[in-house]
Amino acid sequence: MEKTDLWEFEKVLVCDVTNGNRFETYVLPGGRGRGDIAVQGAAARLTAEGNCLIIMSFEVTETPIDPKMILVDENNDFVEYLEGIKHVEPVH
Repeated sequence: MEKTDLWEFEKVLVCDVTNGNRFETYVLPGGRGRGDIAVQGAAARLTAEGNCLIIMSFEVTETPIDPKMILVDENNDFVEYLEGIKHVEPVH
């Protein structure tokens, strides 16, 4: 959560790359530094342990933003920040 600036109870869009499902849910903290990623409740029926996930949050803004993208390994340990998109222009 710290590396990506996700907040507790923030709504996120989850894309399961393994099975193609997309769903909205919210962020809950796990143990600090543990790299926990767990999908619970009804959303848990849309994914499975070991599936590759993309977790996205969004911000409504009138100024450009610099997105934070990270890559984790199969143990959810931080690997690196992903570069490439420097900023996203606001939609008017």
